Amino acid sequence: AYEEFVTRLRAELEVGPSMETEALIAGIRGTVSPPEQAAHPIAGARPAESVDSPRPGHGVRPGAPRWTRPLMAAALLALLILTALRAWPRPAAPMALEPNLVAVMPWRVDGTDTALAYLREGMLDLLSATLTGERGLRSADPRTVLQTLRALEADSHHDVTRATALRIARGIGAGRLIQGAVIGSAAHLTLVATEVSVAAPGAPLGFRVSGTLDSLPWMVERLTARLLAEEAGDPARLPGLLTASLPALRSYLEGRAAFRRGLYGEASHDFGRALDLDSSFTLAALSLAAGGLTVTDGQLMERGRRVAWRDSIRLSERDRALLKARIGAHYPAIPDERERLAAEARAVEVAPESPEAQYWLADSYFHQGRLLGLPDWSAHALSGFRRAIELDSGFAAPYQHLIELTLALGDTVGVRSLARTYFGLDSIGEYRDFL
Repeated sequence: AYEEFVTRLRAELEVGPSMETEALIAGIRGTVSPPEQAAHPIAGARPAESVDSPRPGHGVRPGAPRWTRPLMAAALLALLILTALRAWPRPAAPMALEPNLVAVMPWRVDGTDTALAYLREGMLDLLSATLTGERGLRSADPRTVLQTLRALEADSHHDVTRATALRIARGIGAGRLIQGAVIGSAAHLTLVATEVSVAAPGAPLGFRVSGTLDSLPWMVERLTARLLAEEAGDPARLPGLLTASLPALRSYLEGRAAFRRGLYGEASHDFGRALDLDSSFTLAALSLAAGGLTVTDGQLMERGRRVAWRDSIRLSERDRALLKARIGAHYPAIPDERERLAAEARAVEVAPESPEAQYWLADSYFHQGRLLGLPDWSAHALSGFRRAIELDSGFAAPYQHLIELTLALGDTVGVRSLARTYFGLDSIGEYRDFL
């Protein structure tokens, strides 16, 4: 059992057993003797009533041969390992690659201007806003990409290697991969992107566009147009979702980065500031409108809803689905629960890699499924919360109801594990006392 355990550790996780486990098995191997040799009395051995002898109630019957103690220890270890092996998650079947789904990695920022550092993650959000799937390529959710990167590397701030990037892309089912670099200064900026097929990574396609920092929105749209043209011919003009105001754009990108770190108050402030700087900045409004639990300022959220709904025709199909899942298809009318459930299911359909979309659908099943008479509401809720955590294990909200559902199943071991993780993520939240 131990050898099987070690083999699976190395094959599935590329690690070996800990020093403590190795010491334990070495000690057992060094003390267990064949029964036919150890069962005979040994001259000079201490009597059974000595302090080293087994006593009733301590696992070995009085008068049992001393070799039974290490054998029982070995048996106990084997039982524990076998139990762990049964509980160990088996490797999932390789995820099918979606040809038009693009995994955009964090960009390298080269140059002496430290003020450009926000573009490392910011380029993921910019390309997510322009690669929407309307004309072929669709960017994977930046949050899912970054969380997968953090799970693979303890330090997710250094440059991502091609091998790691391909591993991330395969893990989320992306058929295309984009890596890039921001080179230069505010006065002369160059964006360099490379794109490869994940299924058959050969020589990458290279794309380059230059300008000043003030022209960054135009540069991103131009870069996107070249990517789309390479995939499916010359595309129509992009919808112009990106603001022409660089301060508004920077506030929006900083808000997206704060949101992924769980700093929801800071994120809301950044989105609100972006909307103050450009009152028609649709993506900033969408971030406020779809915030739900993460936007605590009701007036700010309502302002975002008004602007996002007014300009929803400019949004991608994915973003329109996410908006309708949060505010309904006939805003400002409040949707009934069946309409809301259908809208949230649609959001998961068009953005399956979005942790938020998975969470909101599961949350509706949790709160309304029984009232709507859905016989499998708890299974849907469990599945959705678990999927949201798989996509982003640092997303605190799904743990809350998942703990309640796991407790209802009587799985106290699972509850304790989930609770430890949740309290580590959200030690002062208002839900903490209830849990």
